[in-house]
Amino acid sequence: MTPAIAALLWVLVLGLPATLRAGGGEGEEPAAVRPGVVVAEVLEVKGRVEATDPARRWLTLQGPRNRSLRLKVAPGVKRFDQVRKGDTVAVGFLESVAVAIQTGPSRANAPPVGRLVSVAPKANAGVYIAETFRLDAVLEAVDLKGRLLTVRGGDGGLRVVPVFSGIKRLESLRKGQTLALWLTEPIAIRIERGK
Repeated sequence: MTPAIAALLWVLVLGLPATLRAGGGEGEEPAAVRPGVVVAEVLEVKGRVEATDPARRWLTLQGPRNRSLRLKVAPGVKRFDQVRKGDTVAVGFLESVAVAIQTGPSRANAPPVGRLVSVAPKANAGVYIAETFRLDAVLEAVDLKGRLLTVRGGDGGLRVVPVFSGIKRLESLRKGQTLALWLTEPIAIRIERGK
């Protein structure tokens, strides 16, 4: 059994222990969330390759408005080893999704970064394995119907973050709150050169 399949089975059987603490008191225990498979939109971006790391399967693009975007490249992406710095590419990738949210200064019950999560494209077959990373931000807006948070990160830029359906109590979040978000890494599932 390959390590990727073993990791997928591990995540599907046990889920991802995660936390949400929204609107609770300072000492209140976060509510547990255990996603099985996180569903993500497939987004498209065109850009110039800034860097590649075929051994670790990372791709960094200079995308729209000269912003850098770092993507993990899925194992099934063909000819990734042929992509070079300076190439123009079109990339289909799974967006980052918040799988845990915590408010307030206490991080005692915070989930660890680097956890493996199963991520599936919304209108497509297949499941990918993504690691989680933490983003500390200030909440600017909540779209309850769309399950989207608009947050301002440490760099001052705004970011719209989709929220996993297993996270409850989004209505208790308020503009100006400091949040810690655990997000899935964005995963490139298709790369086309010369587009």
